[in-house]
Amino acid sequence: MPSDKKALAMGSGLRVGHRVAHVLVALFLTPFIIHTLGAEDFGLWALAAAFLGYYGMMDLGIGAAVARQVAAALGKKNEDGANAYISTAVGLYLVIGTVLLLVTLLAAWLAWQYDYHGRGALFAQIILMVGGLHSVGMPMNVFAGALTAKLRYDLLTSFQFVTLILQSVLIVAVLLAGYGILGMAYVMLACGLLNLAMPYLAVRKVMPFVRIRWSLVSREVRRTLLNYSVFIFLSSTSRVVRFRIDVVVIAEFIGLVATAYYQVAAMLIKQFRYGMDAIFGVLFPYFGKLSGSVANREKMFRVFEFMMRRAIQATFFAATAMIIWGRDFIEVWVGPEFTAAYPCVVALAVAEIITGSQIPAYHFLGGIAKHKFHAYVNIVEAVCNLALSILLVTLTDLGILGVALGTAIPLAVFQGIVMPIYFTKQIGIPLAQYFYNWARTLAICAFVLSPSIVYAWFYSEPTIPSLVGQGIVAVPLYVIGLWLIERPRGQADLAVGPIRWLLSPPAGL
Repeated sequence: MPSDKKALAMGSGLRVGHRVAHVLVALFLTPFIIHTLGAEDFGLWALAAAFLGYYGMMDLGIGAAVARQVAAALGKKNEDGANAYISTAVGLYLVIGTVLLLVTLLAAWLAWQYDYHGRGALFAQIILMVGGLHSVGMPMNVFAGALTAKLRYDLLTSFQFVTLILQSVLIVAVLLAGYGILGMAYVMLACGLLNLAMPYLAVRKVMPFVRIRWSLVSREVRRTLLNYSVFIFLSSTSRVVRFRIDVVVIAEFIGLVATAYYQVAAMLIKQFRYGMDAIFGVLFPYFGKLSGSVANREKMFRVFEFMMRRAIQATFFAATAMIIWGRDFIEVWVGPEFTAAYPCVVALAVAEIITGSQIPAYHFLGGIAKHKFHAYVNIVEAVCNLALSILLVTLTDLGILGVALGTAIPLAVFQGIVMPIYFTKQIGIPLAQYFYNWARTLAICAFVLSPSIVYAWFYSEPTIPSLVGQGIVAVPLYVIGLWLIERPRGQADLAVGPIRWLLSPPAGL
């Protein structure tokens, strides 16, 4: 069994590898799906995916609560306590899954009855297949949470790799065979079943002490899980609104073709956000494990400070890359007609520069169970997001850009200004010092990346060689530039130093 430090490094590396593979698959599949289905059918698929995305938050945050509480129990060597949380979560999932199945049946009937967008029968079939799987398979989510608590990201990511490869191959096969959207839904159903089964089998192997014992279920354990999970659920609601409700607003007020355009921009931003979560999401159970001891508090702060700096550096490069190369990339990727999505990319990427760098702070708050305020802020942001998006799309001629601004403005205000006021108090650093460190790191990043920005502004072309060449040059220049400014004194090995500086935490962590 690897140490926590090795498990975190391995897990983060594998998660990033999986995200890179996911991006590469999306680069190939998205234009293939668009040109095979057509813009309108792709818009319908995006709408269906947005609707089904709501199922992801319907576990009410219990999966995250299991990961946190089981991690804390394992940190205290309390296997019975871990089993109590797992068994209670299975019972809660059974209730939620039953309710969700009834909602799925009702939603499918309504889609068929009202012939939604003229494609009601097809929409109903997709909801029944994929939504039904999410409902029936809900209790199986507990095993992924148990592996997360054990820091076995190596296993979880391996399962995701298998599912990704199989799903991609099957989607290409069914589309080439002419089965269209319905064929894609069957692929999602088959791969979803596999994705539920693999964590269960892994838990039986690496956590043999895990048993579903109803005798361990208690009101106290249930209350502990729900008191933690409800705020995770509220936080996830904002993320769903941010990435899912926009598509619904556009479909209702503009049309399915516009939905397809916006989905291109949303996919780029989501891949960026998922990439940041892949890198820094391993901190959540780690902080949860350390939070059980006061002696670990100083270590938690040092880890947070280090990861915060890395988050700013990674976020700035990725978001700025979308801004300076986004238009050319979209033209090469899915065609010049989809460059209408580029202004949306810019608006959302600017907001992510402000907020994406704070991801470690959110995991820190979740790890120490101080995430309630974040949940409340997310709910207010979600309401403002929805209201502003509808206002801008109905009262102005901005079109899909209005929806993007309706998402970006509340995101920047609430996550970039309001949340730092709270988590700096929890972490114990002055707000002015936090913003100074954030601005200083951001300024260094901008200075180091400025040659690439200037070159792209004047010389970038919408061709694969141009974009790939600029990326190959920009990444090492960025890393070396940051290292030259922030490296420890006396370190001068240009061949090895920057890589070690980038990947290694400070001594003592």
